Amino acid sequence: ETVGLVVGHDFDVGEKVFVGFEGVIDSNFSLDDPVLGVNARIGAKLSENTKFFALAGYAHATGIDIDDAVVGAGIQHNLSEKALLSLQYQRTLDNDLNRLLVGVGYRF
Repeated sequence: ETVGLVVGHDFDVGEKVFVGFEGVIDSNFSLDDPVLGVNARIGAKLSENTKFFALAGYAHATGIDIDDAVVGAGIQHNLSEKALLSLQYQRTLDNDLNRLLVGVGYRF
């Protein structure tokens, strides 16, 4: 289990398409050797409150030997104007590390 923080922003590209970026830091609960990453996202707005996206990026952590490209996909659903839920699958390409990420978010 890990805990993390994601900071990012999406930009609308037309009525149904968006692009975005996110910076990521996550770690186990003892907070030793966090995973640092940056991802680019492109996706489709399935409804006013739901987005599906693909992502590509980079992750680095020394303790678990990650210095690798990341690809994945996810879905994000707005619960309200400020709150959201997300589910992502990510895979590091060289290390063959598969991760399933569940998130609860808050917009500022």
